[in-house]
Amino acid sequence: MGGSVTRPSPGRRADAPAPQPEPAARETLPLGPGDRVGVMLPMPFEGPLDYRVAEGASLVPGSFVSVALGSRRATGVVWGPGSGD
Repeated sequence: MGGSVTRPSPGRRADAPAPQPEPAARETLPLGPGDRVGVMLPMPFEGPLDYRVAEGASLVPGSFVSVALGSRRATGVVWGPGSGD
């Protein structure tokens, strides 16, 4: 059901509305090991945070993942390909 990802990108402003996934993003999926994915977390970030897909994982938008967030883990949803920010 879920996958795992590594390497979070820096946080973003918390006062902007959450972005919506782009339909074109679905054309590049599934995403595999080493690819960058945007993960939406249930926290007040501007948008999804970028993580790299872990070895052995294959993810599509809507996949639930467990990610590192500082010294803890958080559950999020793959939003689409990462933005590279």
